[in-house]
Amino acid sequence: MARHRVRLSSCYALAWKSFAKWWIPLCLISTGIFIFELIPRIFVHEDMQQIMKLGERITLDIIYEKPVSEAVFNELTLRLLLLRNRLLKHGLYVFPAVAFLTIMLLMTANKAVKNKKDQKSVGRMIYVSFIHVILSIAKLLAFFVFILPGIYLYIRLFFVSLLMLEKDQGPLQAIQKSWTMTRGNFWNLFLLIVTNTLIQTISIITIIGIIPTTAFANTARAAVFQMLLKNTD
Repeated sequence: MARHRVRLSSCYALAWKSFAKWWIPLCLISTGIFIFELIPRIFVHEDMQQIMKLGERITLDIIYEKPVSEAVFNELTLRLLLLRNRLLKHGLYVFPAVAFLTIMLLMTANKAVKNKKDQKSVGRMIYVSFIHVILSIAKLLAFFVFILPGIYLYIRLFFVSLLMLEKDQGPLQAIQKSWTMTRGNFWNLFLLIVTNTLIQTISIITIIGIIPTTAFANTARAAVFQMLLKNTD
């Protein structure tokens, strides 16, 4: 069992101290994530606008009990198919790139918390990114099918990627270790995730603010990881 209950105040204090020293590389990587996540939105912006307009026309027809135009319905179907194809096309490089940059951001945040410039090979980072993608898909599926079990699974596997980077552990060993580290700290970690999500959501209003808040949220994740790791090793 985890021998220590993490205090969020201590976690954020450590995260802020670490972020203040390493904010330049952290924000540079976070900028890369922001750009890659923005790319598909730019390419599908026109399709989304057309879909919304067509959806509004169909909705008004239904409200006023008018027959839905077959031409409008067919155009909406075509637009949805085009949107799907474009998202799939861009997802082939956007999703892997975001996963790799996320792992790089976690690795840098972890170094910032430790204040130590240890380095991992590109091959190791690609491997961890691959496992990160698989676990992300599994957690998303669990969340959409069973919301509460999905949240539970997300928190219990919160440190898998960091453990694979920090300890060079395999995925199964990292899953077991993450499960042990999060035991007894579920609600504190849940509060940490909710707080980070709120900070990032609010920062979206400023658009550019998502860059430092994403970097800081991952630094907070690395901070709580290091605090728990010291008490479970």
